[in-house]
Amino acid sequence: LQARPNPPRSASAEATDWRGSGTVLVVDDEVVMRVVAARMLERMGFRVLLADDGLQAVERFCAEGENIRAVLLDLTMPHLDGEGTFRELRQLRADLPVVLMSGYNEQEAIRGFLGLGLAGFLQKPFTAADLGARMREILS
Repeated sequence: LQARPNPPRSASAEATDWRGSGTVLVVDDEVVMRVVAARMLERMGFRVLLADDGLQAVERFCAEGENIRAVLLDLTMPHLDGEGTFRELRQLRADLPVVLMSGYNEQEAIRGFLGLGLAGFLQKPFTAADLGARMREILS
């Protein structure tokens, strides 16, 4: 009996198996989005902080910024939207990787971020494989 070679692994399988570390701040006004993203990130090995709007995100970052490796940021939120939050966070730490999340298409969503160093974009809804691939891309 001959052993069969392992089939090639797909990019999505590799992204799902990838393990991260450190803390990720998830900022979204939709509780379901926050919880789902947090669970996905925790399965990848991350510690997760949650914020339900931009003001709370800036507060959380001021309290724990030295521990935060990346931010997942919703575009449309009350109090301080994604663009305003991004600018505030970048003033606090210029090299902070920020991934924008939105139900809008990428071209529309990132218009206000062009040239500002956005680390990436995730189209909502996204899968764990999508999230894993983006996190691996920005943190590896």
